[in-house]
Amino acid sequence: MTRAVALARQHALLLLICAAFLTCGILRLNDVSVYTPDSCRYVILGNSLARGQGWLDATGPAPERFMINPPLYSLLIAPVELFFPFSLNAAKICTLCWGVLCLILFYALLRRLLGRTAAVIGALILAVNPLMVIFSSEALSDAPFLAFLLLGFLSFELDSSRAEGKKLLPGALGVSISALPLIREAGIAAVLAAGAYLASRRRIKSAAVVILSAATLLGLWYLRNRGWSEVENNAQAINPSILFRRYFTSPDSSIISEFLLRTWYSLKAYVPQIGMILVDPIGTGQLSDLIVSPSSIYKFSAKILEAAKPVVVILTYALLAVGIMRDVKTSTTGRLRLIFLVSYLLIILVFPAHDMRYLLPILPLVIFYALKASMAMPLNAFLKGRLAAAVLVLATMPNLLGLFEIVSLNVIYNRSPEQLLHYPILPAAFRYQWKKIGAWIEARMPADAVLASPVKDLVLVTGGRKVVEIDPVVILPEFENLLRNEQVGYVFAPAQWRDLRAYEFPMRESRRFWFEPLPGLPNMMKVHSRFLEPLVRTPPHEVFDTLNPAELLRKGRSDLVAGRYGDALRSLRRVLDLAPAEAEAVYEVMIADLMNGDMADAALQYQRILTLQQTYSYIDYGRRHWDAAERLAAARSSTVAEERAMNLFDAASLYWKMGYPARAAEILDDLFRADSSYFAALQWGVNISLQLRDTSRASQCLSRLERIDAANPVVKTFRRILPIGDSLNMVHSRGEKSRLHLELALLYDGIGLGQEALDEAEMAAAEDSSHTEPLLFIASMLDRGAHLLAAERLYLRVLAGDPGNAYALARADSIRHILSSR
Repeated sequence: MTRAVALARQHALLLLICAAFLTCGILRLNDVSVYTPDSCRYVILGNSLARGQGWLDATGPAPERFMINPPLYSLLIAPVELFFPFSLNAAKICTLCWGVLCLILFYALLRRLLGRTAAVIGALILAVNPLMVIFSSEALSDAPFLAFLLLGFLSFELDSSRAEGKKLLPGALGVSISALPLIREAGIAAVLAAGAYLASRRRIKSAAVVILSAATLLGLWYLRNRGWSEVENNAQAINPSILFRRYFTSPDSSIISEFLLRTWYSLKAYVPQIGMILVDPIGTGQLSDLIVSPSSIYKFSAKILEAAKPVVVILTYALLAVGIMRDVKTSTTGRLRLIFLVSYLLIILVFPAHDMRYLLPILPLVIFYALKASMAMPLNAFLKGRLAAAVLVLATMPNLLGLFEIVSLNVIYNRSPEQLLHYPILPAAFRYQWKKIGAWIEARMPADAVLASPVKDLVLVTGGRKVVEIDPVVILPEFENLLRNEQVGYVFAPAQWRDLRAYEFPMRESRRFWFEPLPGLPNMMKVHSRFLEPLVRTPPHEVFDTLNPAELLRKGRSDLVAGRYGDALRSLRRVLDLAPAEAEAVYEVMIADLMNGDMADAALQYQRILTLQQTYSYIDYGRRHWDAAERLAAARSSTVAEERAMNLFDAASLYWKMGYPARAAEILDDLFRADSSYFAALQWGVNISLQLRDTSRASQCLSRLERIDAANPVVKTFRRILPIGDSLNMVHSRGEKSRLHLELALLYDGIGLGQEALDEAEMAAAEDSSHTEPLLFIASMLDRGAHLLAAERLYLRVLAGDPGNAYALARADSIRHILSSR
C-alpha cells in the first residue's frame, strides 16, 4: 500500500492526465458509432464469443462465420459483453480503458527515452489530441492496437538496456508484436520492423520467432476465413485481397503501377493531415462534422490555424526530420521506430481507401520525434522551459477547443436527441435516434420481420429481428435481388447528405418494388412488390428545385439513367461546385463523364474519390463503371469486327447489370447495326427488349436467332415466351392470367433467368391469391439459392393456404432443422 501511494505521488501528473482523459471519454459516450459497420460488428462478435459461439454474426437472415475484420479486438471486449450483451457503451468503456493504458505506456516509454518532464508533456499532448480521444471512446480496435504497439516499443527498450545474458525471452517480445496483425492487418509493419531490427542486432533466432509466430497466427486466421468463405459462398474480400486489386489501372497492368498511383493520390491527402496532426487533426475534413455549431472562440482559432497552416506543416515536418535523425543516432532502438514508421506509411499509402483513423498509430511517434528535436535546440534550461511551455499551449489549445465542441455536441445529444435535429449540418448518425427507432420496432413491427439497413448498428435495437446490411452505394439490381431473396419487409433509409436518403436512387429507379414511408418514423420505409401490390401509393419525384444541391443531384441522376448525358452533366457539375467534397456528387459526375466519353475528367473524379475519406464502396463500384467504359472504348477503336462485337456486348451486359437499361439498349443497338449475327448478343437482346416492354425489337432479335440456330434450347424457349406475352394482353380471366404468368416463370427459370422468373411468379400470385403454386415456386427458387429464412416463411404461407402440401411441409421442416443447428 505504501509503495502504491509513493508511486501515485511520483506520477501524480500522469494520474491527473489519465483522469482528465477518462472524464472526456466518458462524456463522449452515446449510442452512436462514428464508424459503421466496424463498431457494431465488433460488438456482435464480442457477444457471440462471450456466449461460446465463436466468431459468429447471427444477426442476418443467414448466420455468417466469415469475418472481414481481424479477430483479437472482439475477443478483448468479450468479457465485458458477458455481463452487458450487445451493449455498445460497454464496449466503448472497455476501449476507453485501453486508451488510458496507451497513455501510461507512452509515458513510460518517453520517461526512459527523454526523461520525466518530456514524458509528462508527451502524455498530455497525446491525451488532448482529438484522434486519441475519439478513437478511444468508440468500439474500435485502434486503442488496443496502439497499446500493443507501445508495449512492443517499451519491451524492446527494456530489452536493449539489459545485459546479453538477461535479454527478454523471444516469446515476451513475440506476444506484444505478433498480436498486432490480429488486431489490424497493418500491424504487419511492426512485425517487419521487429524482425529487421532483431536481425540487425544479430538475434536471428528472436527475429525468426517474432516473424514466424505472427505469420502462423495470421495465416491460421486467414485459413479459417477461407474455409468459411467457401462453405458460406461469401463474396466479401479480406483486406489483403483488397490490397492487390486493380482500382486505378487496367487489369493487365503491373501491380507496381497500381501501387505508385495509389501512393501518389494518398500522399496528396495524408501529407497535410500529418503536418497538422499535432494541433488540428479534426480540421482536415473527416472528423470535422463532429463540430456542428462552433463557438466564436473556436471559429477564431480555426481561422488562425488555417492562415498558419503552411508554417505549421513545414515546422512539423522539420521537427520530424530532426527528431528521426537524432533518434537513429542516439538510440539503439531508433532504427526499430523508423522502420515501423516507414513500413506502416507504405501500407496505408498503397491501401485503396483513405482514412484519418489510419494515422493514430503514428501520432505517438510524431509527438516523440517533435520532443526529441525540441530538446536538441541549443538553448539554456530557462529558455528551453519557456519554449516548452509556449509550444505546449500552442499544441494543446486548439485541440482542447475542438474537444470542448465535440463533447458539448454529445452532451446535448444525450440529453435530448431531438434538440439536434434543427441543426442544418449534422453527422448522419446523430439523426438516427436509435432509442425511438427501437421502441417503435418493438411496439409495431412483426417479430419475424426482416429489415435492410445501410447502418449495421440497427441490429442493436431491433429486438432480435434479422437485419440485412446493404451498402448505401449498392447498384439497383443487387438492391432488388437482396430485398427479394431475403424477403425484406422494411428498409431503414436515413438521410445521408442534406435530405438525400440512403438507397434513394435505387428506390426511385426500382421497377420491382415501391416504398411506403411509415408515419411516426421518418427514416423507415415499408417494402412493397410492384407485382404483388401494384397500387403504388408514392408518386414519382418529377419536379426538381434546381437551387437545392440535393435536388440538383436528383435531377442529374434522373437524366443520367434516362440517357440524357449532357443534361445530367450540367446538373451534376453544379452540385460539385456547391459541394466539392461530397462523395456521391463526385461519383455521379464520374459516371456521367464516362457515359459522355470524357475519360480524362472521369479519371480526375475517380482520383478525387480516393482522396476523400471512407469511400471504399465508391472506389469498388466505380471500378465496374470503368470496366464498362474501357470495353466500350476498346470496341470503338477496334478494327476487327468480332472483337468489336464482343466488347460492345460485354459493355452492354455490364451496364444492364449495374442498373442502366437505357445505356445497355443504346450499346446493343450499336452492336446490331455493326453485326447482326452475334448469337450471345441477340439472345441478350431478346431478354432486354422483353424487360423494357419492346416486343418489336425482341421479335426482330428472335427472328435473327432462328435464322442462325432455330434448334437452340434458349431460342426455342424465347419462341414460346413471346406468344404467351401476347396471350396475356388478350385474356381477362385472372385465373388464366395467373396460369400464363406461372408458365412464363417456369420457362425463364429453365434458361437461367432467375429474377425474370420470380417477376412472373409474383405476378401469377397477384392475379390469383387462392392459387398456392406461384408461392411454392418462389419458395423453391429461394430454397435452391440458399435463402433459407425467406424460403421457410414462404413455405409456411403455402401451408396456410394448403395445409396438406407435402412438399412444402417437408421443406419447411428441413429448413427449420438446418437453421436451428446453425
